[in-house]
Amino acid sequence: MTDSTMNMKPIKIAIIALAGFFSFLGAMLLFFTDFGWWNVGYSWNYYFFIGSEMAPIWAQLALVLFALIFLVNTLVAILLIVGQFGKIPVKFTKLLNFGGIAIAVITFVFSALYVGLFAIFAAGWWWGLSTSFYSSLICSILIGIFYILALVIKLPEEPMPAK
Repeated sequence: MTDSTMNMKPIKIAIIALAGFFSFLGAMLLFFTDFGWWNVGYSWNYYFFIGSEMAPIWAQLALVLFALIFLVNTLVAILLIVGQFGKIPVKFTKLLNFGGIAIAVITFVFSALYVGLFAIFAAGWWWGLSTSFYSSLICSILIGIFYILALVIKLPEEPMPAK
């Protein structure tokens, strides 16, 4: 390995690790914080999250699915880190990078669609969005950026040995 290869590999691993970290963070925030709230008057606030009594079961299952998508992206990042050590073929790591970008786009679109569902559910009351919504948007954007950076950064090829 050349010096430039040795210098670039930790940077690429750190970028992929950041994508995995934000995927895991997005999943944990979806599991444990509320997506939004609505007020029915007299300071009675209801919170919309996985364990909410007021959220319908379909909404809770959609939030669980949403969090699991983030966990799948964490698994993609872990596989990419393993791939940086030569345990996975290069073509498969490139496919995993594109898969990570696609999952980031899917989570961004899913959060936008879920806001629409929440707005329909909370219509008629004063409502607002909360931690899980903002974290899903921010984390999906950051995840996409990190996967694009990991795809764009090219490791220098090793020189061919002289014969």
